[in-house]
Amino acid sequence: MNDLSLVISNQNSYFDEFTSPIIKKKFVNKMFSCLLPKLFLIFISLIVSKNRYIELFIDSQFADGLFIIIFYVLLISTAFLYCNFHDISSYDDIKPYYYVNILCFSYILPYLSFILKTSFFIYLMVYLLFFNLVVILYTYQQRFNFDYSTLIKISFTSEFIIFIILSIFNNINYFLSIYLTSSIITLYILWNTENIITSSNRTFNLKVNEYYLGPILIYLDIFNIFPFIIKLFSGR
Repeated sequence: MNDLSLVISNQNSYFDEFTSPIIKKKFVNKMFSCLLPKLFLIFISLIVSKNRYIELFIDSQFADGLFIIIFYVLLISTAFLYCNFHDISSYDDIKPYYYVNILCFSYILPYLSFILKTSFFIYLMVYLLFFNLVVILYTYQQRFNFDYSTLIKISFTSEFIIFIILSIFNNINYFLSIYLTSSIITLYILWNTENIITSSNRTFNLKVNEYYLGPILIYLDIFNIFPFIIKLFSGR
């Protein structure tokens, strides 16, 4: 059976310990390809917000009220998705939630950047975009076998190169904080991605063709960290 036949024959099955590395590699490729344009749109919104006319708008009372509305929209949509965590794959169309999340983050992050007078989020998005591209390129190459240890090494090496480039002519302490933040986020994304396609004890398991749900589950799994920490320290 060739690679294409293998993927087609298993496209409706769930991930387990017997899932082929070829299928896992294809899933990661499609999931990160789905995540890339969303990160890019948020990055563009951060860049555009540096325009002086946009800054005048963000500095208005209307923008303050809009921030509160959009924050609650994000909160409610997140709560709705989280409460229906087990049934996400049964939704006829998950795209509206993608659009809502992109819209919310594309406003919230530029607003916070202006209020805090920082370019932190812009540089952070540079790291995440570069990391995303590296993952996609790695899944396309055929020379090396797909495994997470290599993926982690490649991702962190590429981010370190970006850090060196950005810190040459800038405040190294400032860019070090961005680099460490991006490293934590990158590690979380890589860990969660591996967990999605290898663990059978997740709150929610994905089929091998449900790559479009990956970015949403990575986002929702952030809220599973807090109960996990409480459970860890309570000894239960």
